[in-house]
Amino acid sequence: MAKELESRGRRVRDVVAVDAYRVREEFEFGEEHLAVFELELGEHLRKHTGSEVVAAETLEQAREYIGFCARRPNTGTVAARITVVADEKKADLFAEGEEGAWHGSSSTATVVLAGSGEHADMLDDEHLRFNAGLIREVLAEEADHGTV
Repeated sequence: MAKELESRGRRVRDVVAVDAYRVREEFEFGEEHLAVFELELGEHLRKHTGSEVVAAETLEQAREYIGFCARRPNTGTVAARITVVADEKKADLFAEGEEGAWHGSSSTATVVLAGSGEHADMLDDEHLRFNAGLIREVLAEEADHGTV
């Protein structure tokens, strides 16, 4: 999105990703992988929404999104600074040189912050305030916040 906006002459100051890996090349996300993913996400959605309808619709959207990501690798660079708020146990997976790292995708800065909670729980009540606070701080900054 940022790359497209910048190509149209728009200034994008920040991109914030919540525990999202950078996909650098196309991949095949087979039915066996999707089944495991849908089981895990479906349980989480039912737990938090109590609705089979919401779970089913969200799973379909997730399936489409994963298919899109599999076909459209994230290559190139943007001028926007990139901040990743990572799962509290997996920030190291976003370090420079790691497969899912965003380093090199911004000509300005790339920062990885350890969030609160594991991936599936980062937006739950007990973690949301902390993670939203990190994002709020990033977006409120006027100056570059450096490269990690």
